[in-house]
Amino acid sequence: KLGMQSDRVERIWGIAQAIGLQLGDNTLAAQAGEVAMLAKADLLTDMVGEFPELQGIMGRYYAKHDGISDEIAFAIEDHYKPRFAGDDLPRNMAGTCAALADKLEALVGMFGVGQVPSGDKDPFALRRHAFGVVRMLVQKHLNINLHDLVLLAQKYMPQDIRHSPRCDPDLVTNFLLDRARRYFIDQGHNYHAIESVISPFGSATPLGVLADIIPMATAFLSTEEGRILANANKRITNILKKSGEKITYANYSVDGLKMPDPSLFESDVEVNLWDALQKIGKKSEVLKSEKRFAEALDILVKLAPPVKDFFEQVLVNVEDQRIRNNRFVLLQCGRVYMNQVADLSLMVS
Repeated sequence: KLGMQSDRVERIWGIAQAIGLQLGDNTLAAQAGEVAMLAKADLLTDMVGEFPELQGIMGRYYAKHDGISDEIAFAIEDHYKPRFAGDDLPRNMAGTCAALADKLEALVGMFGVGQVPSGDKDPFALRRHAFGVVRMLVQKHLNINLHDLVLLAQKYMPQDIRHSPRCDPDLVTNFLLDRARRYFIDQGHNYHAIESVISPFGSATPLGVLADIIPMATAFLSTEEGRILANANKRITNILKKSGEKITYANYSVDGLKMPDPSLFESDVEVNLWDALQKIGKKSEVLKSEKRFAEALDILVKLAPPVKDFFEQVLVNVEDQRIRNNRFVLLQCGRVYMNQVADLSLMVS
């Protein structure tokens, strides 16, 4: 269904070039394409046929013999990396682009033909491929999100596979996110901090920056203000759930967000919270868009006093339906504005 090795090489070539353009420029794209086109050539040789463990290594030697640059030759060898836990990553960006393309092509292709890992069965080593993608994105701090990478790979699949329900990019993205969670846990990070940071980004998770954001979220929770806001967000989520509001994760966009009616506020406490959310919450959103994640979290500290006052002095579930619904809207806005970088409600059990 996925064709011959030559078909696979052509797909990897296209994906590698596209990744090169996203991570660099035309020069990197051309280098990544050259690596991808030559990466599997040594599979045709008697040497690799007899000693499969030399694949890639022999490709580097053959490339050097033919006068190809060291950068491309090393990238040919490295496109298989990381081959196992603890293995080295590719030495240069051309090799990284080709390695990502090789693994993503395998993941998307195998998902597309229904060869999804199940239990202990993973005959095509897709978990290892996914873990390799995660390691490269995180440890090389690559500024590209998972969903974009999966869509790139899907674009180069055969048409019947590309349009198959089994080739749903969300399935592959979630598979990669599961491996990312395991990676961060293995690195010693707190599970709640990991979930809180992955949630606001969803399928657009930029793994290359998560390694920096997760410790920030952990540090934020260690402060008194952080704990106040985390517990308040947990309370907000529970109140909204009980009210029948649909609680969505990975969707913290302010665009289209329903705003409360200030004329229905009955106390200065409500006014103060809404004013603070508009000023501080919107600033946090801007800082996130500028990838100034630490500042986007730190600025939320200023929200702790008005949030604390609100829950100490305001009853949300009042009898007047208009007042009650307006307070639900206010809380929903608070949830969105406060959770731009990390879903604070997920930081507490």
